[in-house]
Amino acid sequence: ANEIIAAANVYTIKKHGPDRVVGFSPIPAMSMVSYAAGSRYLSLIGGVCMSFYDWYCD
Repeated sequence: ANEIIAAANVYTIKKHGPDRVVGFSPIPAMSMVSYAAGSRYLSLIGGVCMSFYDWYCD
């Protein structure tokens, strides 16, 4: 499963650019470690990290 996800990320970045890879965290304060790992990965590949607060414009 990890290989499929990685291949999908690489394909999307190659075809459409890194800003099309988006991660979503419902509430970042619930698990800071999980949020930090995901946001770090997205920042390294040039993706966009969104949260519940971004979605509802709080």
